[in-house]
Amino acid sequence: MRPLFLALFFPAIASADPIFGKTLKDRMELEKSVVCTNGSSHYVAVLPHEKQISHLLYGDGKRFFQVSLPPWTVSGNYFLDPRYLDKSRNPDFRGVDMRLYSSIEVADGVCSVECGGKTAKWKALPPAEASAMLSSLDVLPSPQTREAYALARDQNGVYYYVDRGSSEETKKSFHVYIGPKGALKLQKMKDVVSDSQGEIFAARTGTLRFVLDKESDPVWIAEGKQKKLKRVSVMENLPLIYTELGVYTRQRLETPCEDF
Repeated sequence: MRPLFLALFFPAIASADPIFGKTLKDRMELEKSVVCTNGSSHYVAVLPHEKQISHLLYGDGKRFFQVSLPPWTVSGNYFLDPRYLDKSRNPDFRGVDMRLYSSIEVADGVCSVECGGKTAKWKALPPAEASAMLSSLDVLPSPQTREAYALARDQNGVYYYVDRGSSEETKKSFHVYIGPKGALKLQKMKDVVSDSQGEIFAARTGTLRFVLDKESDPVWIAEGKQKKLKRVSVMENLPLIYTELGVYTRQRLETPCEDF
């Protein structure tokens, strides 16, 4: 079955233990790491990564959240935050829409945090202070536990949005939201059917059917009447989903752009 969804986030690993151990490799990684602050109790840690050069943590200096890595073709100093769109970036870099990605660059004792085309300069901590912080901090998984799956709307501007769990264990946990822009409401689900033909999401207010054939329109069925919907690209509308539909408006994503 060809998936409709765009996989947004990679599952993170929870840990209450210090992120660095006591081996020589651990000490070398610790020495290569950089911690920067905006001076207002917000910190970003840039750590070495074997495959993607670097990976990021974001937090308050005591508790840090993992920042999900981008696809493997992109360096780990980039991170997905759909709330910030940079139209100047490449829309198709090795299959990745870089306009949706923010980034951190480290040079001369400064972390340049770029979110949506705007840049803030964060000061790097002295190495000894950074090492002490990294040696004792707690690392929590990213709070981004769900991913966009499908989106449609009717002629009256009512949106039908489906997301699901972002991990292997929760990928069959679907939520359906319906409503006008800025006021989508979570529907109480009765059943979900997924097969080679597509998906059927049965809510108490009606049934939403997505067919995998791109030529076929999604359908909303309520009180015996069918309403054809217009399929809307998830990939091209992530900023809309995260900033205008209202589903994730109050959710902290815990990326370096969170308190930008």
